[in-house]
Amino acid sequence: MTVGIEKTRTISNLKIYPNPSSDKFFIELENPTPTSIRLFDINGKEIYSTTINQVISTIDISSFKPGLYLLRSTSENGHTRNTIITHE
Repeated sequence: MTVGIEKTRTISNLKIYPNPSSDKFFIELENPTPTSIRLFDINGKEIYSTTINQVISTIDISSFKPGLYLLRSTSENGHTRNTIITHE
């Protein structure tokens, strides 16, 4: 019996900008494939989720309270975690 840990693949062609932001941020995919985007507050509660598959997608954060958020993106190419900062 073989036991192992599968190597994690990280999405390297994903860009998030501007960061920090007060009203919206953009997610840019070099090679667009369906990508799940999930945002969590600092307590780990999921506050937003969507699926994108365009070169550039816009996420509206104007209703978010200023602070630190965690973004997790997942696609067939792997996954990544990023920190998003919102301000007034």
